[in-house]
Amino acid sequence: MRTNKIDGNSNFKALKINPKLRPQIINQGKEFLRVLDKCGQKISDVKLYDVVFDESIHKPKIFSHDKFITTDYFDLLRSEENCLGKWYQIPAGLAGDTAGGFYPDEPRVFRKLYGEAAKMKYADFKKLYIYDQACEYSRMLEELDIKHMVAKAKEESSIRIKEIQKNEALCRISQQVDEILEKYKYEAPIEPESKPEKEIPKKSWWKKILG
Repeated sequence: MRTNKIDGNSNFKALKINPKLRPQIINQGKEFLRVLDKCGQKISDVKLYDVVFDESIHKPKIFSHDKFITTDYFDLLRSEENCLGKWYQIPAGLAGDTAGGFYPDEPRVFRKLYGEAAKMKYADFKKLYIYDQACEYSRMLEELDIKHMVAKAKEESSIRIKEIQKNEALCRISQQVDEILEKYKYEAPIEPESKPEKEIPKKSWWKKILG
């Protein structure tokens, strides 16, 4: 469930707080209000993901801004972290064989976004407070999405350019063929119509004998 912060423009903010959490926020004290406001300001320019406080003020969630996607990406990160560096084993083959290996040491988003620097980036991330982690991870998710969008746009643009170049090349060769044909065209002479041969009447058998 996603709710909006009590604010007339909350639909345009990446931080969403369920109003039912008001008692929990009051119990945290005035300083906690500054923490929440700092989070809201930190991700004010994030457009594709929301940091949501829904059921608990102590458990932030991250949702895609696309309302049809219900995945909590922060919870997904926590599940992935539970497996990092651990051995896994899966069935392979028909005779009870298995295949195994170790899970990576860093979450997928870090590896996709930072490459060789993923280990250092993840170590820095783990030092952050949970609210700062949620804000940082929402920004990372958006950055990775944008990276994919740019790559896809470049690929589609490259395909369109190749198609345009191909069509232009076909137009050029077609024009050149027309020019050559116009310059050296050959029209076959028209053959006169042949007259039908006269049919020789066949002689009857008695004329053949008498001549």
